[in-house]
Amino acid sequence: MTTQDLIDHLNRFIAPVTPFDTTDYSDPLAIDKLREQWFATVEKEDVCRSLAEIITAQKPSEWPDREWMYYLEICQTGGLLRHSEHAYHLMNKIIPLLSDKNKRTLVIQVLGELGVEESVSYLEKLPINELSEEQLTDLAATVGMIGGQHSRGFLNTLKDNIYAQSPVVQREIAIALENIDQ
Repeated sequence: MTTQDLIDHLNRFIAPVTPFDTTDYSDPLAIDKLREQWFATVEKEDVCRSLAEIITAQKPSEWPDREWMYYLEICQTGGLLRHSEHAYHLMNKIIPLLSDKNKRTLVIQVLGELGVEESVSYLEKLPINELSEEQLTDLAATVGMIGGQHSRGFLNTLKDNIYAQSPVVQREIAIALENIDQ
């Protein structure tokens, strides 16, 4: 599978490819089923490589018209690699992009979907004072998704950070800590 093949598949999960497509794109469960069926037929190494290429090489301005849906599909597809050796490989390829302000939000979210605990040590090095409220909220959600003791410690530190005091961020931190406890 090439990177273009993956891009075509990401687009397939966003909207009908042909007028004869009967998939209900308003039904997230139908899309999840399509995505899982597709994922069962591809080489995971190719998905990992292609996702890394898409995340590192492309700018959001180069994405299709439905940018936010494409963004979501990148995250969802990354989630299919969760807790696998390929998740670890993808994490290593995209971690350097945390320093790129234009890609940081996407990388934070993909790391959450991958669920690799080692990524928390990189996330806690982010310059909290430079993150937007949305990025701080995404960061808290991501760390909560990853879970583990390291995540709990980081979330407790983040909870007390002067730059993370907005009610929205504090609520997400509380939800993330609650999820870790379950």
